[in-house]
Amino acid sequence: MSQHATIRGQQRDVPAEIIGLILRRGQPEKKQGNTMEYRIRKRDLVRLISNCKYEIHLLERTRDKAVLVSGEEDLIITVYASG
Repeated sequence: MSQHATIRGQQRDVPAEIIGLILRRGQPEKKQGNTMEYRIRKRDLVRLISNCKYEIHLLERTRDKAVLVSGEEDLIITVYASG
């Protein structure tokens, strides 16, 4: 990241974690001078938040669950409560 971007991020309260999230999840758009702008559009934000909430819900349901996998075939052999 350029020194300019680092300074602007500090001045505008945009930490590195937010920048990384925008780069990972944002939509790229070509801009002048061979540059790309990444942003998370409002309509995408609602979908992303919903997906994250659903994933959190699923993660909560993984408590005390396990999956047994064959090392040779990468085949799921069984699933069970582990706690």
